[in-house]
Amino acid sequence: MAMFVSSVRDVAQASAAGAWRGVDARDHRHAARARRGGRRPGGRTRAAAPAPKPAPVADTNMSFGLSGVYKTDAESLVSNMKTVTEYARGTPGMADTVTGVRKQMNDFVALYRRNGKVSGSSSFSTLYTSINTLSGHYQSYGNGYPVPEKRRKRLLAQYKEVEKALDKGR
Repeated sequence: MAMFVSSVRDVAQASAAGAWRGVDARDHRHAARARRGGRRPGGRTRAAAPAPKPAPVADTNMSFGLSGVYKTDAESLVSNMKTVTEYARGTPGMADTVTGVRKQMNDFVALYRRNGKVSGSSSFSTLYTSINTLSGHYQSYGNGYPVPEKRRKRLLAQYKEVEKALDKGR
């Protein structure tokens, strides 16, 4: 859209028409894409977004208590933390399950942090890090907000590391 500007009034009209920002050229490209049915030049189309995974149902049979045996308690806690980490937004019963796991994490740390035999082990230090990460997430975002993908990947890697260390007795 070419316009001759000879007065202030012409500038205002050209600005209102979008000639100064090049809007007409973009509108033309969008209109052409709409006529092609949303396809890009060359017949390419955008890839469809993957279908979301179905939301898991909260496990109501989880045990949140501690037995006093470090290896058993650590395995139980890692299992519960894995389950909670995998929850998607809107999972039924998520808030109650997360509340139970958070209490179990707090009780675990309170029981074993001052135990010299346990607190120096590699499994405990890695588990303590993952407890802090998961607990911090729920402290900041609440019990109903799922763990983001980037944090979930890091936590799952830490859980595997803890399980390996527990299997080796470390």
